[in-house]
Amino acid sequence: KQSENMGNAENWPDYLEVVIISKYGCRILCTGCNFSDFCKHQQVKLFFRRRFFDMLKELSVEVFVREVASSSPAPGGGSVAALAGAQGAGLLSMYCNLSQNREKLGDIVDQLQEKGEEARFLKTKLIEAIDEDTLAFNQVMEAYRLPKESGEERAAREKAIQKAAVNAAEIPMHTARGSLRILSLVDEVAAKGNPAAITDLGVANLQAFSGVAGACYNVKINLGMIKDGKKVADFEAETKSIMKEAEKLFKKNRRRIEEKV
Repeated sequence: KQSENMGNAENWPDYLEVVIISKYGCRILCTGCNFSDFCKHQQVKLFFRRRFFDMLKELSVEVFVREVASSSPAPGGGSVAALAGAQGAGLLSMYCNLSQNREKLGDIVDQLQEKGEEARFLKTKLIEAIDEDTLAFNQVMEAYRLPKESGEERAAREKAIQKAAVNAAEIPMHTARGSLRILSLVDEVAAKGNPAAITDLGVANLQAFSGVAGACYNVKINLGMIKDGKKVADFEAETKSIMKEAEKLFKKNRRRIEEKV
Protein backbone atom coordinates (compact mmCIF):
# COMPACT_ATOMS: atom_id res chain seq x y z
CA LYS A 1 0.00 0.00 0.00
CA GLN A 2 2.83 2.35 0.83
CA SER A 3 4.51 1.69 -2.50
CA GLU A 4 1.21 2.47 -4.25
CA ASN A 5 0.94 5.77 -2.40
CA MET A 6 4.49 6.70 -3.31
CA GLY A 7 3.98 5.93 -6.97
CA ASN A 8 6.53 4.63 -9.46
CA ALA A 9 10.05 5.67 -8.44
CA GLU A 10 10.97 6.13 -12.09
CA ASN A 11 8.49 9.04 -12.22
CA TRP A 12 9.81 10.85 -9.14
CA PRO A 13 11.41 14.28 -9.65
CA ASP A 14 15.21 14.44 -9.60
CA TYR A 15 15.32 16.03 -6.14
CA LEU A 16 13.77 12.92 -4.56
CA GLU A 17 16.56 10.49 -4.00
CA VAL A 18 15.40 7.52 -1.93
CA VAL A 19 12.75 6.22 0.45
CA ILE A 20 13.59 4.62 3.80
CA ILE A 21 11.46 3.21 6.61
CA SER A 22 10.54 5.58 9.46
CA LYS A 23 7.83 5.93 12.12
CA TYR A 24 4.99 6.58 9.65
CA GLY A 25 6.22 3.97 7.19
CA CYS A 26 8.43 5.99 4.85
CA ARG A 27 10.59 9.07 4.55
CA ILE A 28 11.65 10.90 1.43
CA LEU A 29 15.23 12.08 1.22
CA CYS A 30 16.13 15.19 -0.72
CA THR A 31 19.52 15.45 -2.46
CA GLY A 32 19.81 19.02 -1.21
CA CYS A 33 18.64 18.74 2.39
CA ASN A 34 18.93 15.10 3.52
CA PHE A 35 15.55 14.98 5.28
CA SER A 36 12.38 16.20 3.62
CA ASP A 37 10.51 17.05 6.81
CA PHE A 38 13.11 19.78 7.39
CA CYS A 39 13.62 20.39 3.70
CA LYS A 40 13.96 23.95 2.41
CA HIS A 41 12.81 22.91 -1.05
CA GLN A 42 9.08 23.62 -1.20
CA GLN A 43 8.55 21.12 -4.01
CA VAL A 44 9.78 18.30 -1.81
CA LYS A 45 7.48 19.44 0.99
CA LEU A 46 4.48 19.45 -1.32
CA PHE A 47 5.31 16.00 -2.65
CA PHE A 48 5.86 14.80 0.90
CA ARG A 49 2.43 16.08 2.01
CA ARG A 50 0.48 14.70 -0.92
CA ARG A 51 2.17 11.31 -1.03
CA PHE A 52 2.75 10.66 2.63
CA PHE A 53 0.33 12.26 5.05
CA ASP A 54 -2.70 10.73 3.40
CA MET A 55 -1.64 7.50 5.12
CA LEU A 56 -2.83 8.19 8.68
CA LYS A 57 -6.41 7.18 7.95
CA GLU A 58 -5.13 3.97 6.34
CA LEU A 59 -3.14 2.81 9.37
CA SER A 60 -4.36 -0.14 11.40
CA VAL A 61 -5.95 0.65 14.75
CA GLU A 62 -2.90 -0.72 16.58
CA VAL A 63 -0.40 1.34 14.58
CA PHE A 64 -2.47 4.52 14.79
CA VAL A 65 -2.79 4.25 18.58
CA ARG A 66 0.94 3.52 18.80
CA GLU A 67 1.65 6.71 16.86
CA VAL A 68 -0.63 8.70 19.15
CA ALA A 69 1.17 7.23 22.17
CA SER A 70 4.64 8.11 20.84
CA SER A 71 6.71 11.16 21.75
CA SER A 72 5.74 12.86 18.49
CA PRO A 73 3.24 15.73 19.00
CA ALA A 74 1.25 14.65 15.93
CA PRO A 75 -1.05 12.86 15.40
CA GLY A 76 -2.56 14.25 18.57
CA GLY A 77 -5.80 15.41 20.11
CA GLY A 78 -7.15 17.02 16.96
CA SER A 79 -6.80 13.88 14.87
CA VAL A 80 -8.19 11.74 17.69
CA ALA A 81 -11.18 14.09 18.05
CA ALA A 82 -11.86 13.73 14.32
CA LEU A 83 -11.65 9.95 14.67
CA ALA A 84 -14.09 10.05 17.59
CA GLY A 85 -16.56 12.04 15.51
CA ALA A 86 -16.14 9.65 12.59
CA GLN A 87 -16.79 6.66 14.85
CA GLY A 88 -19.92 8.34 16.16
CA ALA A 89 -21.07 8.86 12.56
CA GLY A 90 -20.30 5.23 11.75
CA LEU A 91 -22.33 3.92 14.67
CA LEU A 92 -25.21 6.22 13.81
CA SER A 93 -25.16 4.90 10.25
CA MET A 94 -25.16 1.33 11.60
CA TYR A 95 -28.17 2.10 13.82
CA CYS A 96 -30.07 3.39 10.79
CA ASN A 97 -29.01 0.43 8.64
CA LEU A 98 -30.24 -1.97 11.32
CA SER A 99 -33.63 -0.24 11.37
CA GLN A 100 -35.07 -1.35 8.04
CA ASN A 101 -38.03 -3.48 9.14
CA ARG A 102 -41.02 -1.74 7.55
CA GLU A 103 -43.51 -4.12 9.17
CA LYS A 104 -42.45 -2.92 12.61
CA LEU A 105 -41.26 0.61 11.89
CA GLY A 106 -43.45 1.71 8.98
CA ASP A 107 -42.61 4.93 7.14
CA ILE A 108 -39.97 5.84 9.74
CA VAL A 109 -37.62 3.58 7.75
CA ASP A 110 -37.40 6.21 5.00
CA GLN A 111 -36.45 8.89 7.53
CA LEU A 112 -33.82 6.63 9.05
CA GLN A 113 -32.34 5.89 5.63
CA GLU A 114 -32.05 9.61 4.96
CA LYS A 115 -30.33 10.22 8.30
CA GLY A 116 -28.02 7.27 7.67
CA GLU A 117 -26.94 8.74 4.35
CA GLU A 118 -26.06 12.04 6.01
CA ALA A 119 -24.17 10.18 8.74
CA ARG A 120 -22.07 8.39 6.12
CA PHE A 121 -21.28 11.69 4.41
CA LEU A 122 -20.16 13.18 7.73
CA LYS A 123 -18.13 10.06 8.48
CA THR A 124 -16.15 10.56 5.27
CA LYS A 125 -15.46 14.23 6.03
CA LEU A 126 -14.39 13.49 9.59
CA ILE A 127 -12.06 10.71 8.47
CA GLU A 128 -10.42 13.22 6.13
CA ALA A 129 -9.98 15.58 9.09
CA ILE A 130 -7.79 12.99 10.85
CA ASP A 131 -5.05 13.67 8.31
CA GLU A 132 -5.91 17.34 7.81
CA ASP A 133 -5.38 18.10 11.49
CA THR A 134 -1.94 16.49 11.56
CA LEU A 135 -0.99 18.23 8.33
CA ALA A 136 -2.15 21.57 9.75
CA PHE A 137 0.08 21.07 12.79
CA ASN A 138 3.06 20.27 10.61
CA GLN A 139 2.43 23.37 8.51
CA VAL A 140 2.64 25.47 11.68
CA MET A 141 5.94 23.83 12.57
CA GLU A 142 7.27 24.42 9.06
CA ALA A 143 6.32 28.10 9.31
CA TYR A 144 8.22 28.49 12.58
CA ARG A 145 11.30 26.90 10.97
CA LEU A 146 11.46 29.50 8.21
CA PRO A 147 14.56 31.75 8.23
CA LYS A 148 14.35 35.05 10.15
CA GLU A 149 17.69 36.73 9.55
CA SER A 150 16.55 39.70 7.48
CA GLY A 151 13.51 41.94 7.86
CA GLU A 152 12.05 40.49 4.68
CA GLU A 153 12.52 36.95 5.96
CA ARG A 154 10.92 37.82 9.31
CA ALA A 155 7.92 39.36 7.57
CA ALA A 156 7.49 36.33 5.32
CA ARG A 157 7.86 34.00 8.30
CA GLU A 158 5.25 35.87 10.34
CA LYS A 159 2.82 35.84 7.43
CA ALA A 160 3.30 32.08 7.04
CA ILE A 161 2.83 31.52 10.78
CA GLN A 162 -0.43 33.49 10.83
CA LYS A 163 -1.80 31.65 7.80
CA ALA A 164 -0.86 28.26 9.27
CA ALA A 165 -2.23 29.16 12.71
CA VAL A 166 -5.63 30.17 11.33
CA ASN A 167 -5.76 26.95 9.32
CA ALA A 168 -4.78 24.94 12.42
CA ALA A 169 -7.82 26.43 14.19
CA GLU A 170 -10.17 26.05 11.23
CA ILE A 171 -9.57 22.31 10.79
CA PRO A 172 -10.76 21.29 14.29
CA MET A 173 -13.57 23.84 13.90
CA HIS A 174 -14.80 21.74 10.96
CA THR A 175 -14.53 18.65 13.17
CA ALA A 176 -16.57 20.32 15.91
CA ARG A 177 -19.31 21.33 13.46
CA GLY A 178 -19.50 17.85 11.94
CA SER A 179 -19.55 16.12 15.32
CA LEU A 180 -22.26 18.50 16.54
CA ARG A 181 -24.38 17.52 13.55
CA ILE A 182 -23.96 13.87 14.54
CA LEU A 183 -25.33 14.71 17.99
CA SER A 184 -28.27 16.43 16.32
CA LEU A 185 -28.92 13.38 14.13
CA VAL A 186 -28.80 11.10 17.17
CA ASP A 187 -31.49 13.33 18.69
CA GLU A 188 -33.58 13.03 15.53
CA VAL A 189 -33.46 9.22 15.37
CA ALA A 190 -33.29 8.31 19.07
CA ALA A 191 -35.80 5.63 20.10
CA LYS A 192 -37.22 5.47 16.56
CA GLY A 193 -35.10 2.62 15.22
CA ASN A 194 -34.21 -0.94 16.13
CA PRO A 195 -34.32 -1.22 19.94
CA ALA A 196 -31.67 -3.94 19.83
CA ALA A 197 -29.18 -1.34 18.55
CA ILE A 198 -29.98 1.38 21.07
CA THR A 199 -26.69 0.92 22.94
CA ASP A 200 -24.79 1.42 19.67
CA LEU A 201 -26.62 4.72 19.31
CA GLY A 202 -25.60 5.49 22.89
CA VAL A 203 -21.94 5.01 22.03
CA ALA A 204 -22.44 7.16 18.91
CA ASN A 205 -23.68 9.89 21.24
CA LEU A 206 -20.60 9.54 23.47
CA GLN A 207 -18.18 9.53 20.56
CA ALA A 208 -19.79 12.50 18.85
CA PHE A 209 -19.64 14.55 22.05
CA SER A 210 -15.97 13.63 22.45
CA GLY A 211 -15.43 14.80 18.88
CA VAL A 212 -17.03 18.16 19.61
CA ALA A 213 -15.28 18.78 22.93
CA GLY A 214 -11.89 17.54 21.74
CA ALA A 215 -12.07 19.64 18.58
CA CYS A 216 -13.03 22.76 20.55
CA TYR A 217 -10.03 22.23 22.84
CA ASN A 218 -7.82 22.18 19.77
CA VAL A 219 -9.36 25.32 18.31
CA LYS A 220 -8.74 27.19 21.56
CA ILE A 221 -5.12 26.06 21.95
CA ASN A 222 -4.27 27.51 18.53
CA LEU A 223 -5.84 30.92 19.14
CA GLY A 224 -2.81 32.12 21.10
CA MET A 225 -0.81 32.21 17.86
CA ILE A 226 -3.37 34.28 15.93
CA LYS A 227 -2.91 38.07 16.01
CA ASP A 228 -6.11 38.97 14.19
CA GLY A 229 -8.42 39.91 17.06
CA LYS A 230 -11.60 39.58 15.01
CA LYS A 231 -10.72 36.05 13.91
CA VAL A 232 -9.94 35.08 17.50
CA ALA A 233 -13.25 36.53 18.72
CA ASP A 234 -15.15 34.70 15.97
CA PHE A 235 -13.50 31.38 16.85
CA GLU A 236 -14.17 31.90 20.57
CA ALA A 237 -17.82 32.76 19.97
CA GLU A 238 -18.42 29.76 17.74
CA THR A 239 -16.70 27.26 20.04
CA LYS A 240 -18.73 28.57 22.98
CA SER A 241 -21.97 28.28 21.01
CA ILE A 242 -21.13 24.79 19.72
CA MET A 243 -20.18 23.49 23.16
CA LYS A 244 -23.37 24.85 24.70
CA GLU A 245 -25.51 23.14 22.06
CA ALA A 246 -23.45 19.93 22.22
CA GLU A 247 -23.84 19.64 25.99
CA LYS A 248 -27.59 20.12 25.71
CA LEU A 249 -27.96 17.51 22.96
CA PHE A 250 -25.61 15.04 24.62
CA LYS A 251 -27.50 15.10 27.91
CA LYS A 252 -30.88 14.88 26.18
CA ASN A 253 -29.74 11.97 24.00
CA ARG A 254 -28.17 10.10 26.91
CA ARG A 255 -31.31 10.42 29.00
CA ARG A 256 -33.57 9.12 26.21
CA ILE A 257 -31.19 6.29 25.31
CA GLU A 258 -30.67 5.15 28.89
CA GLU A 259 -34.42 4.98 29.39
CA LYS A 260 -34.48 2.27 26.68
CA VAL A 261 -31.51 0.23 27.96
